[in-house]
Amino acid sequence: MSYLLVIAIMSAVTYRISRFIVLDTLIEGVRDKLVDWLERHPRFFWTKFKELIGCPYCVTIWISAVVVWAQNVFVAPVELPIWAWLSVATGSVMIWSFVDSEET
Repeated sequence: MSYLLVIAIMSAVTYRISRFIVLDTLIEGVRDKLVDWLERHPRFFWTKFKELIGCPYCVTIWISAVVVWAQNVFVAPVELPIWAWLSVATGSVMIWSFVDSEET
C-alpha cells in the first residue's frame, strides 16, 4: 500500500474520531457535563482542555498523532515516519473544511 493511500485512510479515520469527540450527539451529555465541570475549575490546564475538546482543528492534531502511532505499533504494513502525523492532520482538516462548507 502506498504512503499516500495510507495517509488518506488515516485522515478519514482521524476526521471521524475528531467529529465524534467534538460534535456527535451520542456523547453530547457526557461532553456537556465535562465542559460544565471544566468551567467550574478555571485553572490553566483545565481551561486549555475545555478549548481542546471544543475545537475540531485542535483535536485533530492530537488524534492524528495517536492514529499514526497506533498504525505504526499495531498495524504497520507501511511504517510511516514520525512526521506523517502532520500529513494525517492536514488531510483531516481538509475533510473538516469540505464537510463544514457543505453544511452551510
